[in-house]
Amino acid sequence: AGSRPLAGGRSEKSKRQSPAVKAEETELTEAVALAAATIGVLDPVEKVEEITQLLFRNRGLESLSTPRTLPFHRLAALEVLSLSGNRLKDIGPLSSLESLMELNINFNQISDISPLFECESLEKLFASHNAITSVSGLEDGCPQISELSLLANRLDDIERLSETLRGLPELRIADLGQNPCMVGAGARYSLLQALPRLEQLDGSRVTNLDRSLASSFFESRSSWGAGGSSA
Repeated sequence: AGSRPLAGGRSEKSKRQSPAVKAEETELTEAVALAAATIGVLDPVEKVEEITQLLFRNRGLESLSTPRTLPFHRLAALEVLSLSGNRLKDIGPLSSLESLMELNINFNQISDISPLFECESLEKLFASHNAITSVSGLEDGCPQISELSLLANRLDDIERLSETLRGLPELRIADLGQNPCMVGAGARYSLLQALPRLEQLDGSRVTNLDRSLASSFFESRSSWGAGGSSA
């Protein structure tokens, strides 16, 4: 439990970048991966197959598929990965990370997260400030997700989003603000209605009052609709 929170945005400031990773390195080669794997770890890692945590943030990384890039299938033990603050558009190679439990891809240029649907062990996904338009399929591929951050993307369909999140039985924390579909109180209330087990939404704890207001909101809309139709 001690190492996993490192990929999340809230804990990143607590660890400094290892001097072993040179600033000019913009490709995730085997040597770079081994150096990056020492960040926040007491014991040195000698083989990429032994890496369980890898932090490679704010490096101008544009591709995970260059000739020099480490083949991700070799990272069989990797549980925590942070690639935040880069320039990634395609995360296809991440589909081979079967042991991955926590991923931070905040602040990239990603529109398609479907490769992650192969990461069945994923529990925490931080994908804020990207260009994601849909997360449909996440419920089938990553049913263990308990924490999900999708702030500031391009999600515009609250019904599709609610349906997907409803299929994540372990989901307790969600950050979904600054998306087109989250405009107005109705969007928040829709999610609260759809997700009875949610404990925190957009940084605020979900209270009984929140759920009561959501119920009242939809009851009033229902009554208004019934009144309108009878007229």
